[in-house]
Amino acid sequence: QVSNIANGHRYFCSNGAASCDSQKINYIVEGGHIYPIGGFADFEDFKAHAFTNTNNSSAKNTIESWFESENLDSHEDDLEDVIYCNDRTLTSGAYLSKDAVMSDYASRFAAYDRISALNAQNNYSPSLDCSNKNDSFTKTESATGNGLLAHKVGLITADELTLAGIVTNEEANGNYLSSGTSSEVSFWTMTPDSGHDYIYVWSNVINGRKNYASYNNGLRPVVSLKTTMKFAEGGNGTTTNPYIVE
Repeated sequence: QVSNIANGHRYFCSNGAASCDSQKINYIVEGGHIYPIGGFADFEDFKAHAFTNTNNSSAKNTIESWFESENLDSHEDDLEDVIYCNDRTLTSGAYLSKDAVMSDYASRFAAYDRISALNAQNNYSPSLDCSNKNDSFTKTESATGNGLLAHKVGLITADELTLAGIVTNEEANGNYLSSGTSSEVSFWTMTPDSGHDYIYVWSNVINGRKNYASYNNGLRPVVSLKTTMKFAEGGNGTTTNPYIVE
């Protein structure tokens, strides 16, 4: 029962006591809901398990299978092994800490504060930094990359959408990521927004928005060409007349 919540905290003790100093944390509370988290020693222990990279997402499996089916792995030497960032830095809510003040219905990830239209005066502040190695997906492990990609391919981030001119709840038909049609299918980014029983992920084409991770949106794989690559004559970079890589 809610009365068993430790005073001032967003967790349940395994024995219903008011203090969990020596008890495992079994539940967290968000938005009036109670969620079991499996009995962890503390919130850092919980987050260490929650944000491990044990299982591939459906999106990761899909774009890596597509990469192989298109025989693009034979051209992988022409691609940079850049970081594709799945930024899971927490900024608010019960997932942030057991003592976090709940001002909303769900824990928020950092992108929400950077690009949400709820920012004061729509003060967007997109970032290309990726502060956690655990969230920095690369093919080869390095000091900054986790080396968990099968191929040098990922998805765009919500911050990159914002830099391209797509911002939350505003029309942005003129940017290079949109065909300019309202019927265009939304595509996933790899940026989480918030989560409790569902994880919201940023997705968009024309209007910036977030969707449940279970929604059936499209995928647009992203690669990064090496600076030594050259383009053939002709082409202007549009969808009807693209650049051709030699």
